[in-house]
Amino acid sequence: MLERINVISRNEIDRAYKDHVFFKLIRILCQPYVVNLKNFHLLPEEVFQEVMAWLDFISRTEADEDVLVVYSSVRSRIWGDMRLLAVPQCPDEEIDKSADLIIGILFTCLMKLSDDSVDGYGFYKTLAFSLFEQMTRETKDRDHVISSIISNSYYEAHNEELNDWLIGYMMYSDNTLTDHEGRLKTTLARNGSPKGRKPSLLFTNADKEKDVEATEYWAQVFKKYISSRQRTGLMLDTKQDNFLILSIHAFKQYWCDDKKMKLPSAGSAFCKFLMEDCLFELGEDEQGNKIKLSSVNDTLTRVLSKDLNEYDGDYLAVNRFMQHFLESPF
Repeated sequence: MLERINVISRNEIDRAYKDHVFFKLIRILCQPYVVNLKNFHLLPEEVFQEVMAWLDFISRTEADEDVLVVYSSVRSRIWGDMRLLAVPQCPDEEIDKSADLIIGILFTCLMKLSDDSVDGYGFYKTLAFSLFEQMTRETKDRDHVISSIISNSYYEAHNEELNDWLIGYMMYSDNTLTDHEGRLKTTLARNGSPKGRKPSLLFTNADKEKDVEATEYWAQVFKKYISSRQRTGLMLDTKQDNFLILSIHAFKQYWCDDKKMKLPSAGSAFCKFLMEDCLFELGEDEQGNKIKLSSVNDTLTRVLSKDLNEYDGDYLAVNRFMQHFLESPF
């Protein structure tokens, strides 16, 4: 968003979104800023446009890694957008407040999408944590910014409606509200294919769809490796020394180093492979309750983010096993 919204466009946006629950919230949240920012005069339509452009960027970008890279500096990018909108004499303090409001709203959206009932929630949680860290470093009053949003009376009264809209929009909507240049659309087409992010898959083809042949092959290899280590009755849990987690970590290193594969960073992709393709199940905690899938995904994401060195015992065991196993054509 590199130019101010003019009067005509503002009127068109107001007409198109006058009954939109999220736009209504943003209009209310912006009221103090419209009054107090003497030089900037931030418009709610501009805040709505900026937030939606960042949400739509997630939907449009296929590779998780590409989203993570851009979102790692999202606060400074938003600040830059606000600086370009403001008049030259506008003090940085007003730019800071504007950027903080936008990133606070965006953070709140990502936290809603981090609920484990949302497909791909682990990825949204990673993005939310990244924003939280940026707000901690760069926002003067982080807690006040977040509190001013979630304690707002309209937000509290319409929280469930906001959740339903946001999850439905990010998962199932056929259209984005902004175009590829980040401008709000005022006329939305009713056709098109769903834009929601697809669940992360471990082995994919050129079309980003599941590579069934490769998946079946490596599931067979992984299960034979487990058998060769004389392990039976294994289940997934949240312990970092869980044998299945140690083994998939070693295989991930083998796939990346020896096979030069580009694999997703999300633990959910590896968990999906272990459960759906290798047919391992979730274990129970000390109280006898079934381990939550979200907890296993989080554990895998943390463990798999670390590289193993060449002398790691499990990595060496996988390499020895593969030397005696028929080499993969994939």
